Amino acid sequence: TIGYKLGFVDEKIEEIDLLNFDEKSFDLSQPFVLLIKKEFESKNIISEDVEFETERGMITKKYKRQLTLQNLDLEPNNLLWDIGAGSGSCAIEAYKRYKVKTTLFEKNETRAELALIHDNLD
Repeated sequence: TIGYKLGFVDEKIEEIDLLNFDEKSFDLSQPFVLLIKKEFESKNIISEDVEFETERGMITKKYKRQLTLQNLDLEPNNLLWDIGAGSGSCAIEAYKRYKVKTTLFEKNETRAELALIHDNLD
């Protein structure tokens, strides 16, 4: 639905087909409002904390993963180093959400031997 010249006597509010839209119908250099109806179910792309195997419940919490990854402005095929990876939640989330290449580093031998990161990839 497009709203054009709202509040004026010649305002237009009408449904349009974006795939077969005649741009000459409106002067799009003027302010307009476009309302697009989402016709699909959103998928929660940020994993819940319980979806990751952890050592003693230590994990970067969901809200911190979301804020951190969002602020990195990641793009597909970027390389992300997750230093102190622990359970790998940040790197795995970055891969799932942004399709980046990831390299994970974990110096704690116990965490590395537990294969938590490997299990979380499955």
